[in-house]
Amino acid sequence: MKNDRTSKAKNEQRVELKYCEGCGGLGVRECGGGQVYCNDCLRKMAELPVSKTPSRRPILPVGRRSTLGDCAGPTEPDSNEPDSPLSDSEDLDAMAAAATRFAMRIAAAGGAA
Repeated sequence: MKNDRTSKAKNEQRVELKYCEGCGGLGVRECGGGQVYCNDCLRKMAELPVSKTPSRRPILPVGRRSTLGDCAGPTEPDSNEPDSPLSDSEDLDAMAAAATRFAMRIAAAGGAA
């Protein structure tokens, strides 16, 4: 870059502040640089062994949902419980009907708002 006043070459480098994703320390790096760790954490990461198994897609735990009713005293039944008079398919049907009514109102009003 050149200095505006003297038109001589000036030694400048653009930098940005970046938090280290390993230790949380604040440092500077070149703009657009891909470095996410500070030098100390970079050395520590290089010392870690490489995983021999490929990473798998995460699996969410499946089981009985806990509800507030499990911790609190007796309350009215939750609509998500299996013994509820409304089934999941009825809930989905009600949501689909509401979405259809909404879309019809938008179309009757002349399109998107």
